[in-house]
This record gives sequence, structure tokens and C-alpha cells, in this order.
Amino acid sequence: MWYIQNEVVSGAYGQGNKFGISRIVRYKVQTKATQPLLEQRMNFGVRVAFDAGECTGPSCELSWARYGYNVGCNNLGSYPYPQFDTHYPGGVWYSLPGQCPSMPYDSQTAACEEQEPGGLCDDIPTGTGTCTWSYTDDGEEISLEELYEHANTTADAFWANADDDDANSHKLKLAQEVFEQKYGKDEFPNPPCDFNYNDFYR
Repeated sequence: MWYIQNEVVSGAYGQGNKFGISRIVRYKVQTKATQPLLEQRMNFGVRVAFDAGECTGPSCELSWARYGYNVGCNNLGSYPYPQFDTHYPGGVWYSLPGQCPSMPYDSQTAACEEQEPGGLCDDIPTGTGTCTWSYTDDGEEISLEELYEHANTTADAFWANADDDDANSHKLKLAQEVFEQKYGKDEFPNPPCDFNYNDFYR
């Protein structure tokens, strides 16, 4: 929700919706940490940024070489970004490395995909360096228009008061209500982000 508010509908990155984003999709994701990461007492590594499929930091190559294609996380407001109050209490970002993370989607090659297989598995993750996450898409999604209709307001009014914790918690609650109305109350809780900067970079 913070990403949509900050980067999609804010207008800070150009007029209209960034990347044409118009919906929120819910997946079931399973993860398993690699042994080197578990030895540092973590289930998650550093959350890295992907731009058009390319890992742009921080520490992409170190992360893959030392810990395998680990799933990363960061608590919003903590390293690596954003290191300021987002006013979305408890918000967490995760990163899921796919094939050829050193190149953008439109220039990836078969050789790169073979050399850099990423962490996506076809089945339950094993925790090997190339099998750290899998997902199931059950077709659960809501459109932003559905969200605004449920809130009985306009898009501008819905995203107002971006610096108000209570207002943002209400936005999240409204989105959860729309999902529940369409698909029932089967949402799994998000796993806690246990990434530790000092242990990861030791």
C-alpha cells in the first residue's frame, strides 16, 4: 500500500499511474532460507531492489555468492530503504530473486538464465541456493477502482493524509475488506522480517 501511495499515485514520478498499475494481486508464497543464511540466524537476507528484473542493489552479487538466491526483506523505515517513517506501521518489503537478476528483462539471454538460475522453485522450496521460494497464483486480485468504490470516495481522497498512521491503517483495512468479500478470510500472516545488518555483512 505504501508503494502504491508513494510511487504509483503520488504524481512524484510523472502523471498517471506508474507502470500502469491498476490492481493489487495476492499470491501464496513459500520460502526457505539457505544454510549459510540460517547459520547467521536469519530466514531472510537483505531486501534488494529489482528494476525491470535487474537487481540494482544493495550488495546483489555479495548476496547471491555468499547466501545463494535468498529471499530478502526489510521493515519499512529500516535499511536499506526507505530509512524514514512511511506511516505504515508494521510494513515489510520482500525481494524474490528470479532468473538472470544481473540483467533487465528485455536484454536477458539464455546463457545468463543458465548461469544465474535465481531462487524460484517449481515445488516446495528446499533451501538450496537455487530453490528458495515458490508461489501459487489463485487469481486473487482487486482493482484500485474496486477499492475506491468500497471506500465510497475518489482516488485522490482515498490516498489523502499520506503522513497519518491511522489514515493509512484504515486504507489497509479497506483493502483487506475487499479481498475478504471476494475470496473469504484465508489470508496468511506475513512472516516477520528477521534480517540483521551486522550478521548479514559479517
